[in-house]
Amino acid sequence: GGPSQFVDDGGASSTDDRRMIVDDAHDPATTLEASERGKQTIGDRTPLGALARSRHRQLTDDELAILRDLEPEAFRAVPPAGGTWDQTSKNPCFFVQAKVDNRECLPYYHVVGAWQAGGRALNAKISTHPDVFQSGETHFWNEDRPMRAYLDRYDAFERAARARQSHRSRLIVGDDSPGVLANTWTESQRLHRAFKDTVATCWKACQALPETVPHGAPAGSPTERRRCVDGDAENNILGCGAKAAKADPPRENPGGHALSVPHLMRAVYGDRDVKIIAVLREPVARLHAAYSHYEHYAKRFGDGAAGFDEFVNLFVDAFEECAGEHGVEGCAHRFEAYHPKYEAVFYHADQLIKTMYATFLEGWLAMFGAENVLALRTEDVFHADPAVRKTQLKKALDHLGLADVTDDAMLDAMDACDEECNADDYAMATKTFTVDQVRPSTRRKLDAFFKPQLADLAAMLGDDKWRWPEYVGG
Repeated sequence: GGPSQFVDDGGASSTDDRRMIVDDAHDPATTLEASERGKQTIGDRTPLGALARSRHRQLTDDELAILRDLEPEAFRAVPPAGGTWDQTSKNPCFFVQAKVDNRECLPYYHVVGAWQAGGRALNAKISTHPDVFQSGETHFWNEDRPMRAYLDRYDAFERAARARQSHRSRLIVGDDSPGVLANTWTESQRLHRAFKDTVATCWKACQALPETVPHGAPAGSPTERRRCVDGDAENNILGCGAKAAKADPPRENPGGHALSVPHLMRAVYGDRDVKIIAVLREPVARLHAAYSHYEHYAKRFGDGAAGFDEFVNLFVDAFEECAGEHGVEGCAHRFEAYHPKYEAVFYHADQLIKTMYATFLEGWLAMFGAENVLALRTEDVFHADPAVRKTQLKKALDHLGLADVTDDAMLDAMDACDEECNADDYAMATKTFTVDQVRPSTRRKLDAFFKPQLADLAAMLGDDKWRWPEYVGG
């Protein structure tokens, strides 16, 4: 079979059940030329402790140039090229002369994840507010989709705004797409089309070669087709991944860039306000929930504690090997792109990497600033105590400028809609694992793996609750 980041193999990715499909419409040379003009380096990162109080940093001219070359269609569709921002609207809408209805809109806020953490259930509560137009997930930002289709999704919001002239200026709409938080390799393909297209071309060429070992080659040698795909260092043959890495180098190499989904979103919105909400769950609980939810893990490893243990050992060991070679930051964003041995890891260690909250939240804080990013814990959002739940809900409403909810009855009604609003997401977020489902040794291994992540998370958010101290090993 082909490289799984390009083939739909029934896996858990951003919807969370798809793999990227090759799009031949993009020229890799365009992206390479743009990448040569500038590089966002890891060394430009803001100190973690400063992120809790930082304002967003401005994108550099080089970064903007790269993003515009990577996403020309998106930037043609939005201001300044695509129209003029409506300064009277709280929601980021803009006037378009060629459009009959005259206005198009982007969401005012994004509930970006994490998976199995209850963000969609929280947004369902938020959407019962009279100033919020209810809209579902799109996963536009982490999938390779056209901006035109994304804007069309919000035509219904614009029609509703026109129909409610009395408070049209304050009506807002959100996008609750839990696959957007963790900008893994699969979730960032729209920013790496040169890599994707190069692999597709190479893969197609390799299929013309025979599935036989070259004449005279030692026993156990790869077939000609396999050698074409994976490469052969002894004979100076570059594999598909190595060729793609020359077209789209890793962030740590000359010509590479570290631009990801938060950079693209910030650039598209320009200077308009946009709010980010991240709902984060205790890492082992989230990882086990994902393992239980997606059937292919149980089919591969087994559905009991032994299976989860094998799953954890494979993913942690593979990621730590990669991090030893390329660093944690690089492997979180580019794991399967570094080498065929990592591409071959079952689902590319995806669920483990998606639980590395600090690595990915850092980019959101840097691009949008602490004043525009709200992080909430699943355990607080869905706490058994109604007072705790309502405090978290009020934080979200205040974050969105919906601070007029002073009526206790209204807040009670918003809080009580778990079952009615999004029963499936609520059930997933509140499902717990029992002691017999996770071996103590497995728990210890995961606690050790996530410990530096949670230390970084606590530092960047300025609160030790993000270490989840109430959990064993937290």
